[in-house]
Amino acid sequence: FVFDHMRGFFFSVCLLLILCQVYCYDVGRIGPMGKEVLQRLRNKKNFEKVTKSNSIDAKRYLLEKIAQVGRIPRTTLKDNEIVEACLELHSSPTLEAIDGAWRVVCSTVPFPRNIGPIKIEAKQNVDFQSRSCQNELNFIGLRVSFPAIFDTISDSSLLVEFTSLQLGPKIFTLHFPTAVQSTWYHTYTDPDLRIVRVMLNRDTFSFPFLEKSYNSSSFLVLTRDRGSARTIKRALLNAIQEEDEQNIRMLIDALAVTAPPSPKQIHKLLPGSFKVLWTTEAELLALTKLKACRGAFQTISTSTYEIKTNRVLSLNNLVDFGDSGFLSVSSSCEPGGEQIEQGKVPLYSRIFFRFKACRAKLWFGPELDLPPLGAGFFDVIYIDEDIRVSRDSRGDLQILQRRRLLDERQKEY
Repeated sequence: FVFDHMRGFFFSVCLLLILCQVYCYDVGRIGPMGKEVLQRLRNKKNFEKVTKSNSIDAKRYLLEKIAQVGRIPRTTLKDNEIVEACLELHSSPTLEAIDGAWRVVCSTVPFPRNIGPIKIEAKQNVDFQSRSCQNELNFIGLRVSFPAIFDTISDSSLLVEFTSLQLGPKIFTLHFPTAVQSTWYHTYTDPDLRIVRVMLNRDTFSFPFLEKSYNSSSFLVLTRDRGSARTIKRALLNAIQEEDEQNIRMLIDALAVTAPPSPKQIHKLLPGSFKVLWTTEAELLALTKLKACRGAFQTISTSTYEIKTNRVLSLNNLVDFGDSGFLSVSSSCEPGGEQIEQGKVPLYSRIFFRFKACRAKLWFGPELDLPPLGAGFFDVIYIDEDIRVSRDSRGDLQILQRRRLLDERQKEY
């Protein structure tokens, strides 16, 4: 497949415009929010201090808003909501933390999500040591690369220069007569998430008729590219076997940004019977480490009708000591509605529970009814047909595996 020079040049110009759409946007279209963003960037003191728990909630809120973009019509999800979510997060790590492979999951324009029916995948590979990065767009079977070099201009910002455009491996390369410059302000960076404010240098922009449209900047949200959710899940299960807590926590964070759960997944996959594979909950760890313990299990009502109508479900937690006894805690369980929000976390992934009964039997003693105390919630971080990853209201993590055999037996009754 061969392009002649003029067709190749025209196609390259079109792709360059796409690049500009991906990496820059007119804040004027965002309205007053844009002015607030720029003011905050000029004066970092305007950023509110956030606690660790609030930061986790703000990050989850942002990721869930982004997850909705592909499922909810554009007219029902305004850019302002994502901009506001970006503003809730702020950190000042060293710029070396941006080194490695990333993928763009959202910007304040439709690109790079799709162009009409055409889906676009945008990736970025940063080599901080050589001060270079490779930006890549993939769509309709084509790969377009935009090599760039950068210099640090502050502890949180880079001056980036795009030098050329390359179509495919060696199909066509367009070298820009003057490098296209932009400034990248990193307003938030952690091991798995980056929020970047990008401002285009109009003096290096070669398309005067578009100057008015690109007179300011936009947010880019990037997540660490650790492969597919399936790959991360496989590594997570291996880390559990190796009892590598640090790696487990890192992989949980990776799953959270790679495959945040949708309302449909919550409704379909929340019910069932699960075995606890790993947890940080101190009380449960104390029980499961006892020699007689055969495991900790959780069952959520499997009534599809109840899930669809958002009615209260039943949740039962069981610690099994075999012939030596058991500890069972029964609760009511209610998935939060998407239309209701508490703070900055959409409640379709937040599951509320209230203890109703507690029974215990130890060794050869009688069964005892204990007073149930309290209520709480857990957030579903990741869920599929095999596992569920949750974080409760105290910040404790749980990884549970579905007990398919028990589910099949329940269907017979």
